[in-house]
Amino acid sequence: MGYDYLAINRALDEAFARCAIDRNRLAIGGFSDGASYALSLGLANGDVFSYVIAFSPGFIVRAQARGRIGNNNEVRIPLVYIAHGTADNVLPISSTSRIFASSLRKNGYNVEFREFSGGHHVSRQVVDQAMSWLTAGFHQRR
Repeated sequence: MGYDYLAINRALDEAFARCAIDRNRLAIGGFSDGASYALSLGLANGDVFSYVIAFSPGFIVRAQARGRIGNNNEVRIPLVYIAHGTADNVLPISSTSRIFASSLRKNGYNVEFREFSGGHHVSRQVVDQAMSWLTAGFHQRR
């Protein structure tokens, strides 16, 4: 991931300084390599991101996971949504998302994992399902 995370942190700092942002409603997401970045950055920065959406990720960079302290002094970690095509020949689901979802659950993460028929793409229907999940989370105001 190189130094991308530094640029992202600077952009977030600038956005926080300029805009009224509800920090309980921050999400990070992406597709393919972008999904891998979203998972890696979102899990490592659980004190910043409440939600992580990953469409067809290929890897997760291991880092010290962080959460944020909730209203009752409990540590809150991001909710995770992963969607991946069962016919993906670029990043096969059996060696990526199925393993990621299982491992994250074993490590205490709440993971919504959706398999869909199709290859290495994201359909409007898959995106709509993820946005419905995110919107429901926003309304619950974790």
